[in-house]
Amino acid sequence: KAYTVLDGERLYGKFSVIKSAAPKVGTPTIYSAKCESATSIKLTWTAVEGADAYLIYRSTSKDGDFKFIKTVTKSEDNPTSYTYTNIKLAIGETYYYKIRAYHKKDEETKTYGKSSSVVSVKTIPGTATITTAVSAGYNSIKLEWDEVKDADAYRIYMSTTKDSGFKRIATIKKGVLTYTKKGLETGGKYYFKIITWAYDANDNIVLGKYSRVKSATPKPAKVTISSATSSNYN
Repeated sequence: KAYTVLDGERLYGKFSVIKSAAPKVGTPTIYSAKCESATSIKLTWTAVEGADAYLIYRSTSKDGDFKFIKTVTKSEDNPTSYTYTNIKLAIGETYYYKIRAYHKKDEETKTYGKSSSVVSVKTIPGTATITTAVSAGYNSIKLEWDEVKDADAYRIYMSTTKDSGFKRIATIKKGVLTYTKKGLETGGKYYFKIITWAYDANDNIVLGKYSRVKSATPKPAKVTISSATSSNYN
């Protein structure tokens, strides 16, 4: 309350009306949303001021009905960001996410912030890594790659230039992790890349992402002379 001084005496006014303010709750920013496998998506977002927990919502269309799927509570060590991995998703489906934070005064009173911007991710099979690309003879190159567990097959592409001209040369079924390309020109340089694919629920093919390009050159096998003897004829 306020007062004034009159003839050396303080004269007090009435108390102000009591007001209360709810704590401000920030808006999360989802700065990473990526496909971890053909059936899982990982979200990463910023921690925000005043948040005690984060509510995650998901939809199968940008403007559709978003359904609550998970609450992620504030960590005691106050990290600058949080993550959540959504599992058991359908292959080849695009999912939309948004996140909203809230502050909890007690079990009955919660203050909500605004929802984040919507992000979307499509579930696709993982990316293959070509581990070996070597000459397998004067006109052949052998490729080997790491297994991608959620892939049903691998498509192999080849070109004589690094950045263009790739053509499909083979499709390798799941479980086989090697392929030898024959009929190549000795001494020529060839470039290879692999893309994974998997079947969705309707048996449609869902493509992954291309591997990094690897190159190799067919070379003749080296001739090793194990011994040499000299013979003299008189």
